[in-house]
Amino acid sequence: AAISSAVVAAWSSVETAVGGVLTRAALDTLHTTLLDAERAARPTLIIASPAQVENYKQLTAVPTVFVSTAAPGPAAVDVGYQPDATYSGIRIASMPDLTNTVWLMLDTNWIEYVEQEPLRTRTLGPTRDNDDYLLTMRGIVAVTDRQKQGKLTGVTA
Repeated sequence: AAISSAVVAAWSSVETAVGGVLTRAALDTLHTTLLDAERAARPTLIIASPAQVENYKQLTAVPTVFVSTAAPGPAAVDVGYQPDATYSGIRIASMPDLTNTVWLMLDTNWIEYVEQEPLRTRTLGPTRDNDDYLLTMRGIVAVTDRQKQGKLTGVTA
């Protein structure tokens, strides 16, 4: 018999069925579970659907804050990252195609991009006064440690 994350709970991500509206308690419990000594995660990003993020903003009544920082180098400009909202200092980003009943709490230190095909360029030729190129590459986003990731399911919008 194989050993898998389905059998060994410490190897799997945290998944909590909410079965109702989002509450601060549900987020707090997921966050605390990920921070505990066994998992030792440090969540850096929360992803939810736009409707869920709007619900969170109404729950917390906290306005979105925009932070702008100057990028290094001459004439470089960084307009900053504008998260949809934050929870305990963790930025919350909305993902339009995400299922409307799911919240993901991620430790992005344990997520990486795995290249499957390197970047290729192909000249398409000049068009009027432009030179056109086609750039392609293939890869996947891979979770390197599932136990540091969490998910709330069944959250009604």
